[in-house]
Amino acid sequence: MDWRIAFLLIEVFIKDCVCSIELSSQNVKVKSSVLSWNHPKDYTNITYAVQYNTTLSEWHEVYRGTQHQFNFSAKADDFYGKRFRVRSERGNQTSAWVTSKLVQCVHIHTCAPLIELKVETDKVHLWMKHRDESLKKEKGGHIEFRLLYWKRNGSNNKEELWKPFVNSVHLILDDLESREEYCFQAEYWYLNKPYGQPSREICTVILETSFRRNLRVIMLGLLTIGALAFLGGCLYFVHKHHKRIKALFQPPLDIPAHYEEFFFTEFPERPATHPASQVAELCDIVALVEDVAEGEDRRANTAFSPDGLVRNENF
Repeated sequence: MDWRIAFLLIEVFIKDCVCSIELSSQNVKVKSSVLSWNHPKDYTNITYAVQYNTTLSEWHEVYRGTQHQFNFSAKADDFYGKRFRVRSERGNQTSAWVTSKLVQCVHIHTCAPLIELKVETDKVHLWMKHRDESLKKEKGGHIEFRLLYWKRNGSNNKEELWKPFVNSVHLILDDLESREEYCFQAEYWYLNKPYGQPSREICTVILETSFRRNLRVIMLGLLTIGALAFLGGCLYFVHKHHKRIKALFQPPLDIPAHYEEFFFTEFPERPATHPASQVAELCDIVALVEDVAEGEDRRANTAFSPDGLVRNENF
């Protein structure tokens, strides 16, 4: 019997130690991106461990410290749809894990709506949805969607093109310019003020309407037919009047005047002189003068013989 009494005493002692640091599941809650819990009655030298689940069976630690709350606002969107669990530790003593509720939009300040887009030839279909129904249950009819859309690289900004509506998840836009790129985004509004974060942007090119597409095809067809008809008329005109066109573009047969002057006009004959020959001519002229003077002297001294021969009296 002694061992039974000893076993009971040990069991009571262990339970007492564990219960002394046990957490209350009623006080583990998430609000405004802050996980909080109630500390035990005796929280001397108590350390708290916080984990979140990536899958149903896999948990990762995100906090360990003495504070009885964990602020995850910096990465609130990363913990959306997850659960937290908390336990207290003191030395070798640990309490049981206490699990929080599923993190939903009402618990975080960064919740954004979801948006889906479908483009048709004549219109654009937009669907806006809640990530969960917590905001709708918590805020009631005061929470609403606001759609923003604008042209990419255009002059319109987000505030110029917007459409608010309440309790509607499907919107059809048929007043957009075709062949232009538009971007779409949705955001929450609560009591006429933005709430949370806007959704992701979706950009797409608006397709042409059937009327404009058919009109463009008809105009291109008419222009093509007109161009072919004009080209055919030009070819027919050239075929009928090719002789006149050839004669019109034929160059004239007359010889240019400067060619006629060069080939058929007589130029005055003038001996070509060179610098060396000019010196020779000067010498010849001087010699000729000397010969004339000498000839006059000879005629004075010349006598004619009876037989008609010329005789020089100097000999």
